[in-house]
Amino acid sequence: MKLKIKICGITNLIDAKNALQLGADYIGFVNIKNSPRFITSQEIEEIFVELTDEERLKAVILTELDTIDGIMDLCTSIGIKFVQPYGSFSNSELDRLKLMNYRILKPLHVEVEEDIETIDTYQTSVEVVILDTKSSNPEVLGGTGETFDWDIYIKAQANCQVKLALAGGLDLDNIGEAISRCKPYMIDISSGLESCPGIKSFNKMKALFELTSLARLES
Repeated sequence: MKLKIKICGITNLIDAKNALQLGADYIGFVNIKNSPRFITSQEIEEIFVELTDEERLKAVILTELDTIDGIMDLCTSIGIKFVQPYGSFSNSELDRLKLMNYRILKPLHVEVEEDIETIDTYQTSVEVVILDTKSSNPEVLGGTGETFDWDIYIKAQANCQVKLALAGGLDLDNIGEAISRCKPYMIDISSGLESCPGIKSFNKMKALFELTSLARLES
């Protein structure tokens, strides 16, 4: 299966266009206020105006909104169809989003094996489950720049039916090992491609696609 790549923490049009033109399958906009990569819905809309219809279909919004109606209002105002919700939602609530033609990337924070026990409960409601590093600070929802024990990812991959993405502390130094060991459906990378928080390095993004070119040719 061809490796998919999501470049997250996009905050400006130049980085969005560069990521997409280099070959990103998804770009992520972090609409979460305590993130150093926070971008407002209005700023996302301003970027969207400059994207093609095809490029817009690759956009994902990360949100901490805690109601399904709030998420749908946010997505409708921008015109975005992929959502990565950080609220505590039941499967029936996520199914409601899915029935409204929203596509869901479900983040799941991981520290120990017990954290992956609920993965299969999302089998019918989400497109991908993203395994990311659990922070000791409950207010930090992602972008820690730290990895978790990849053996947990490998175990989850072997025992569940949901497509899994690997996130957390990925960078140019460890991405080759991550792909070789974990064989993820998708990698989700953010801080490891930055020149400073919220600003992507074109050279690092280009190097990422060069390093992953063989994995992305596989089918």
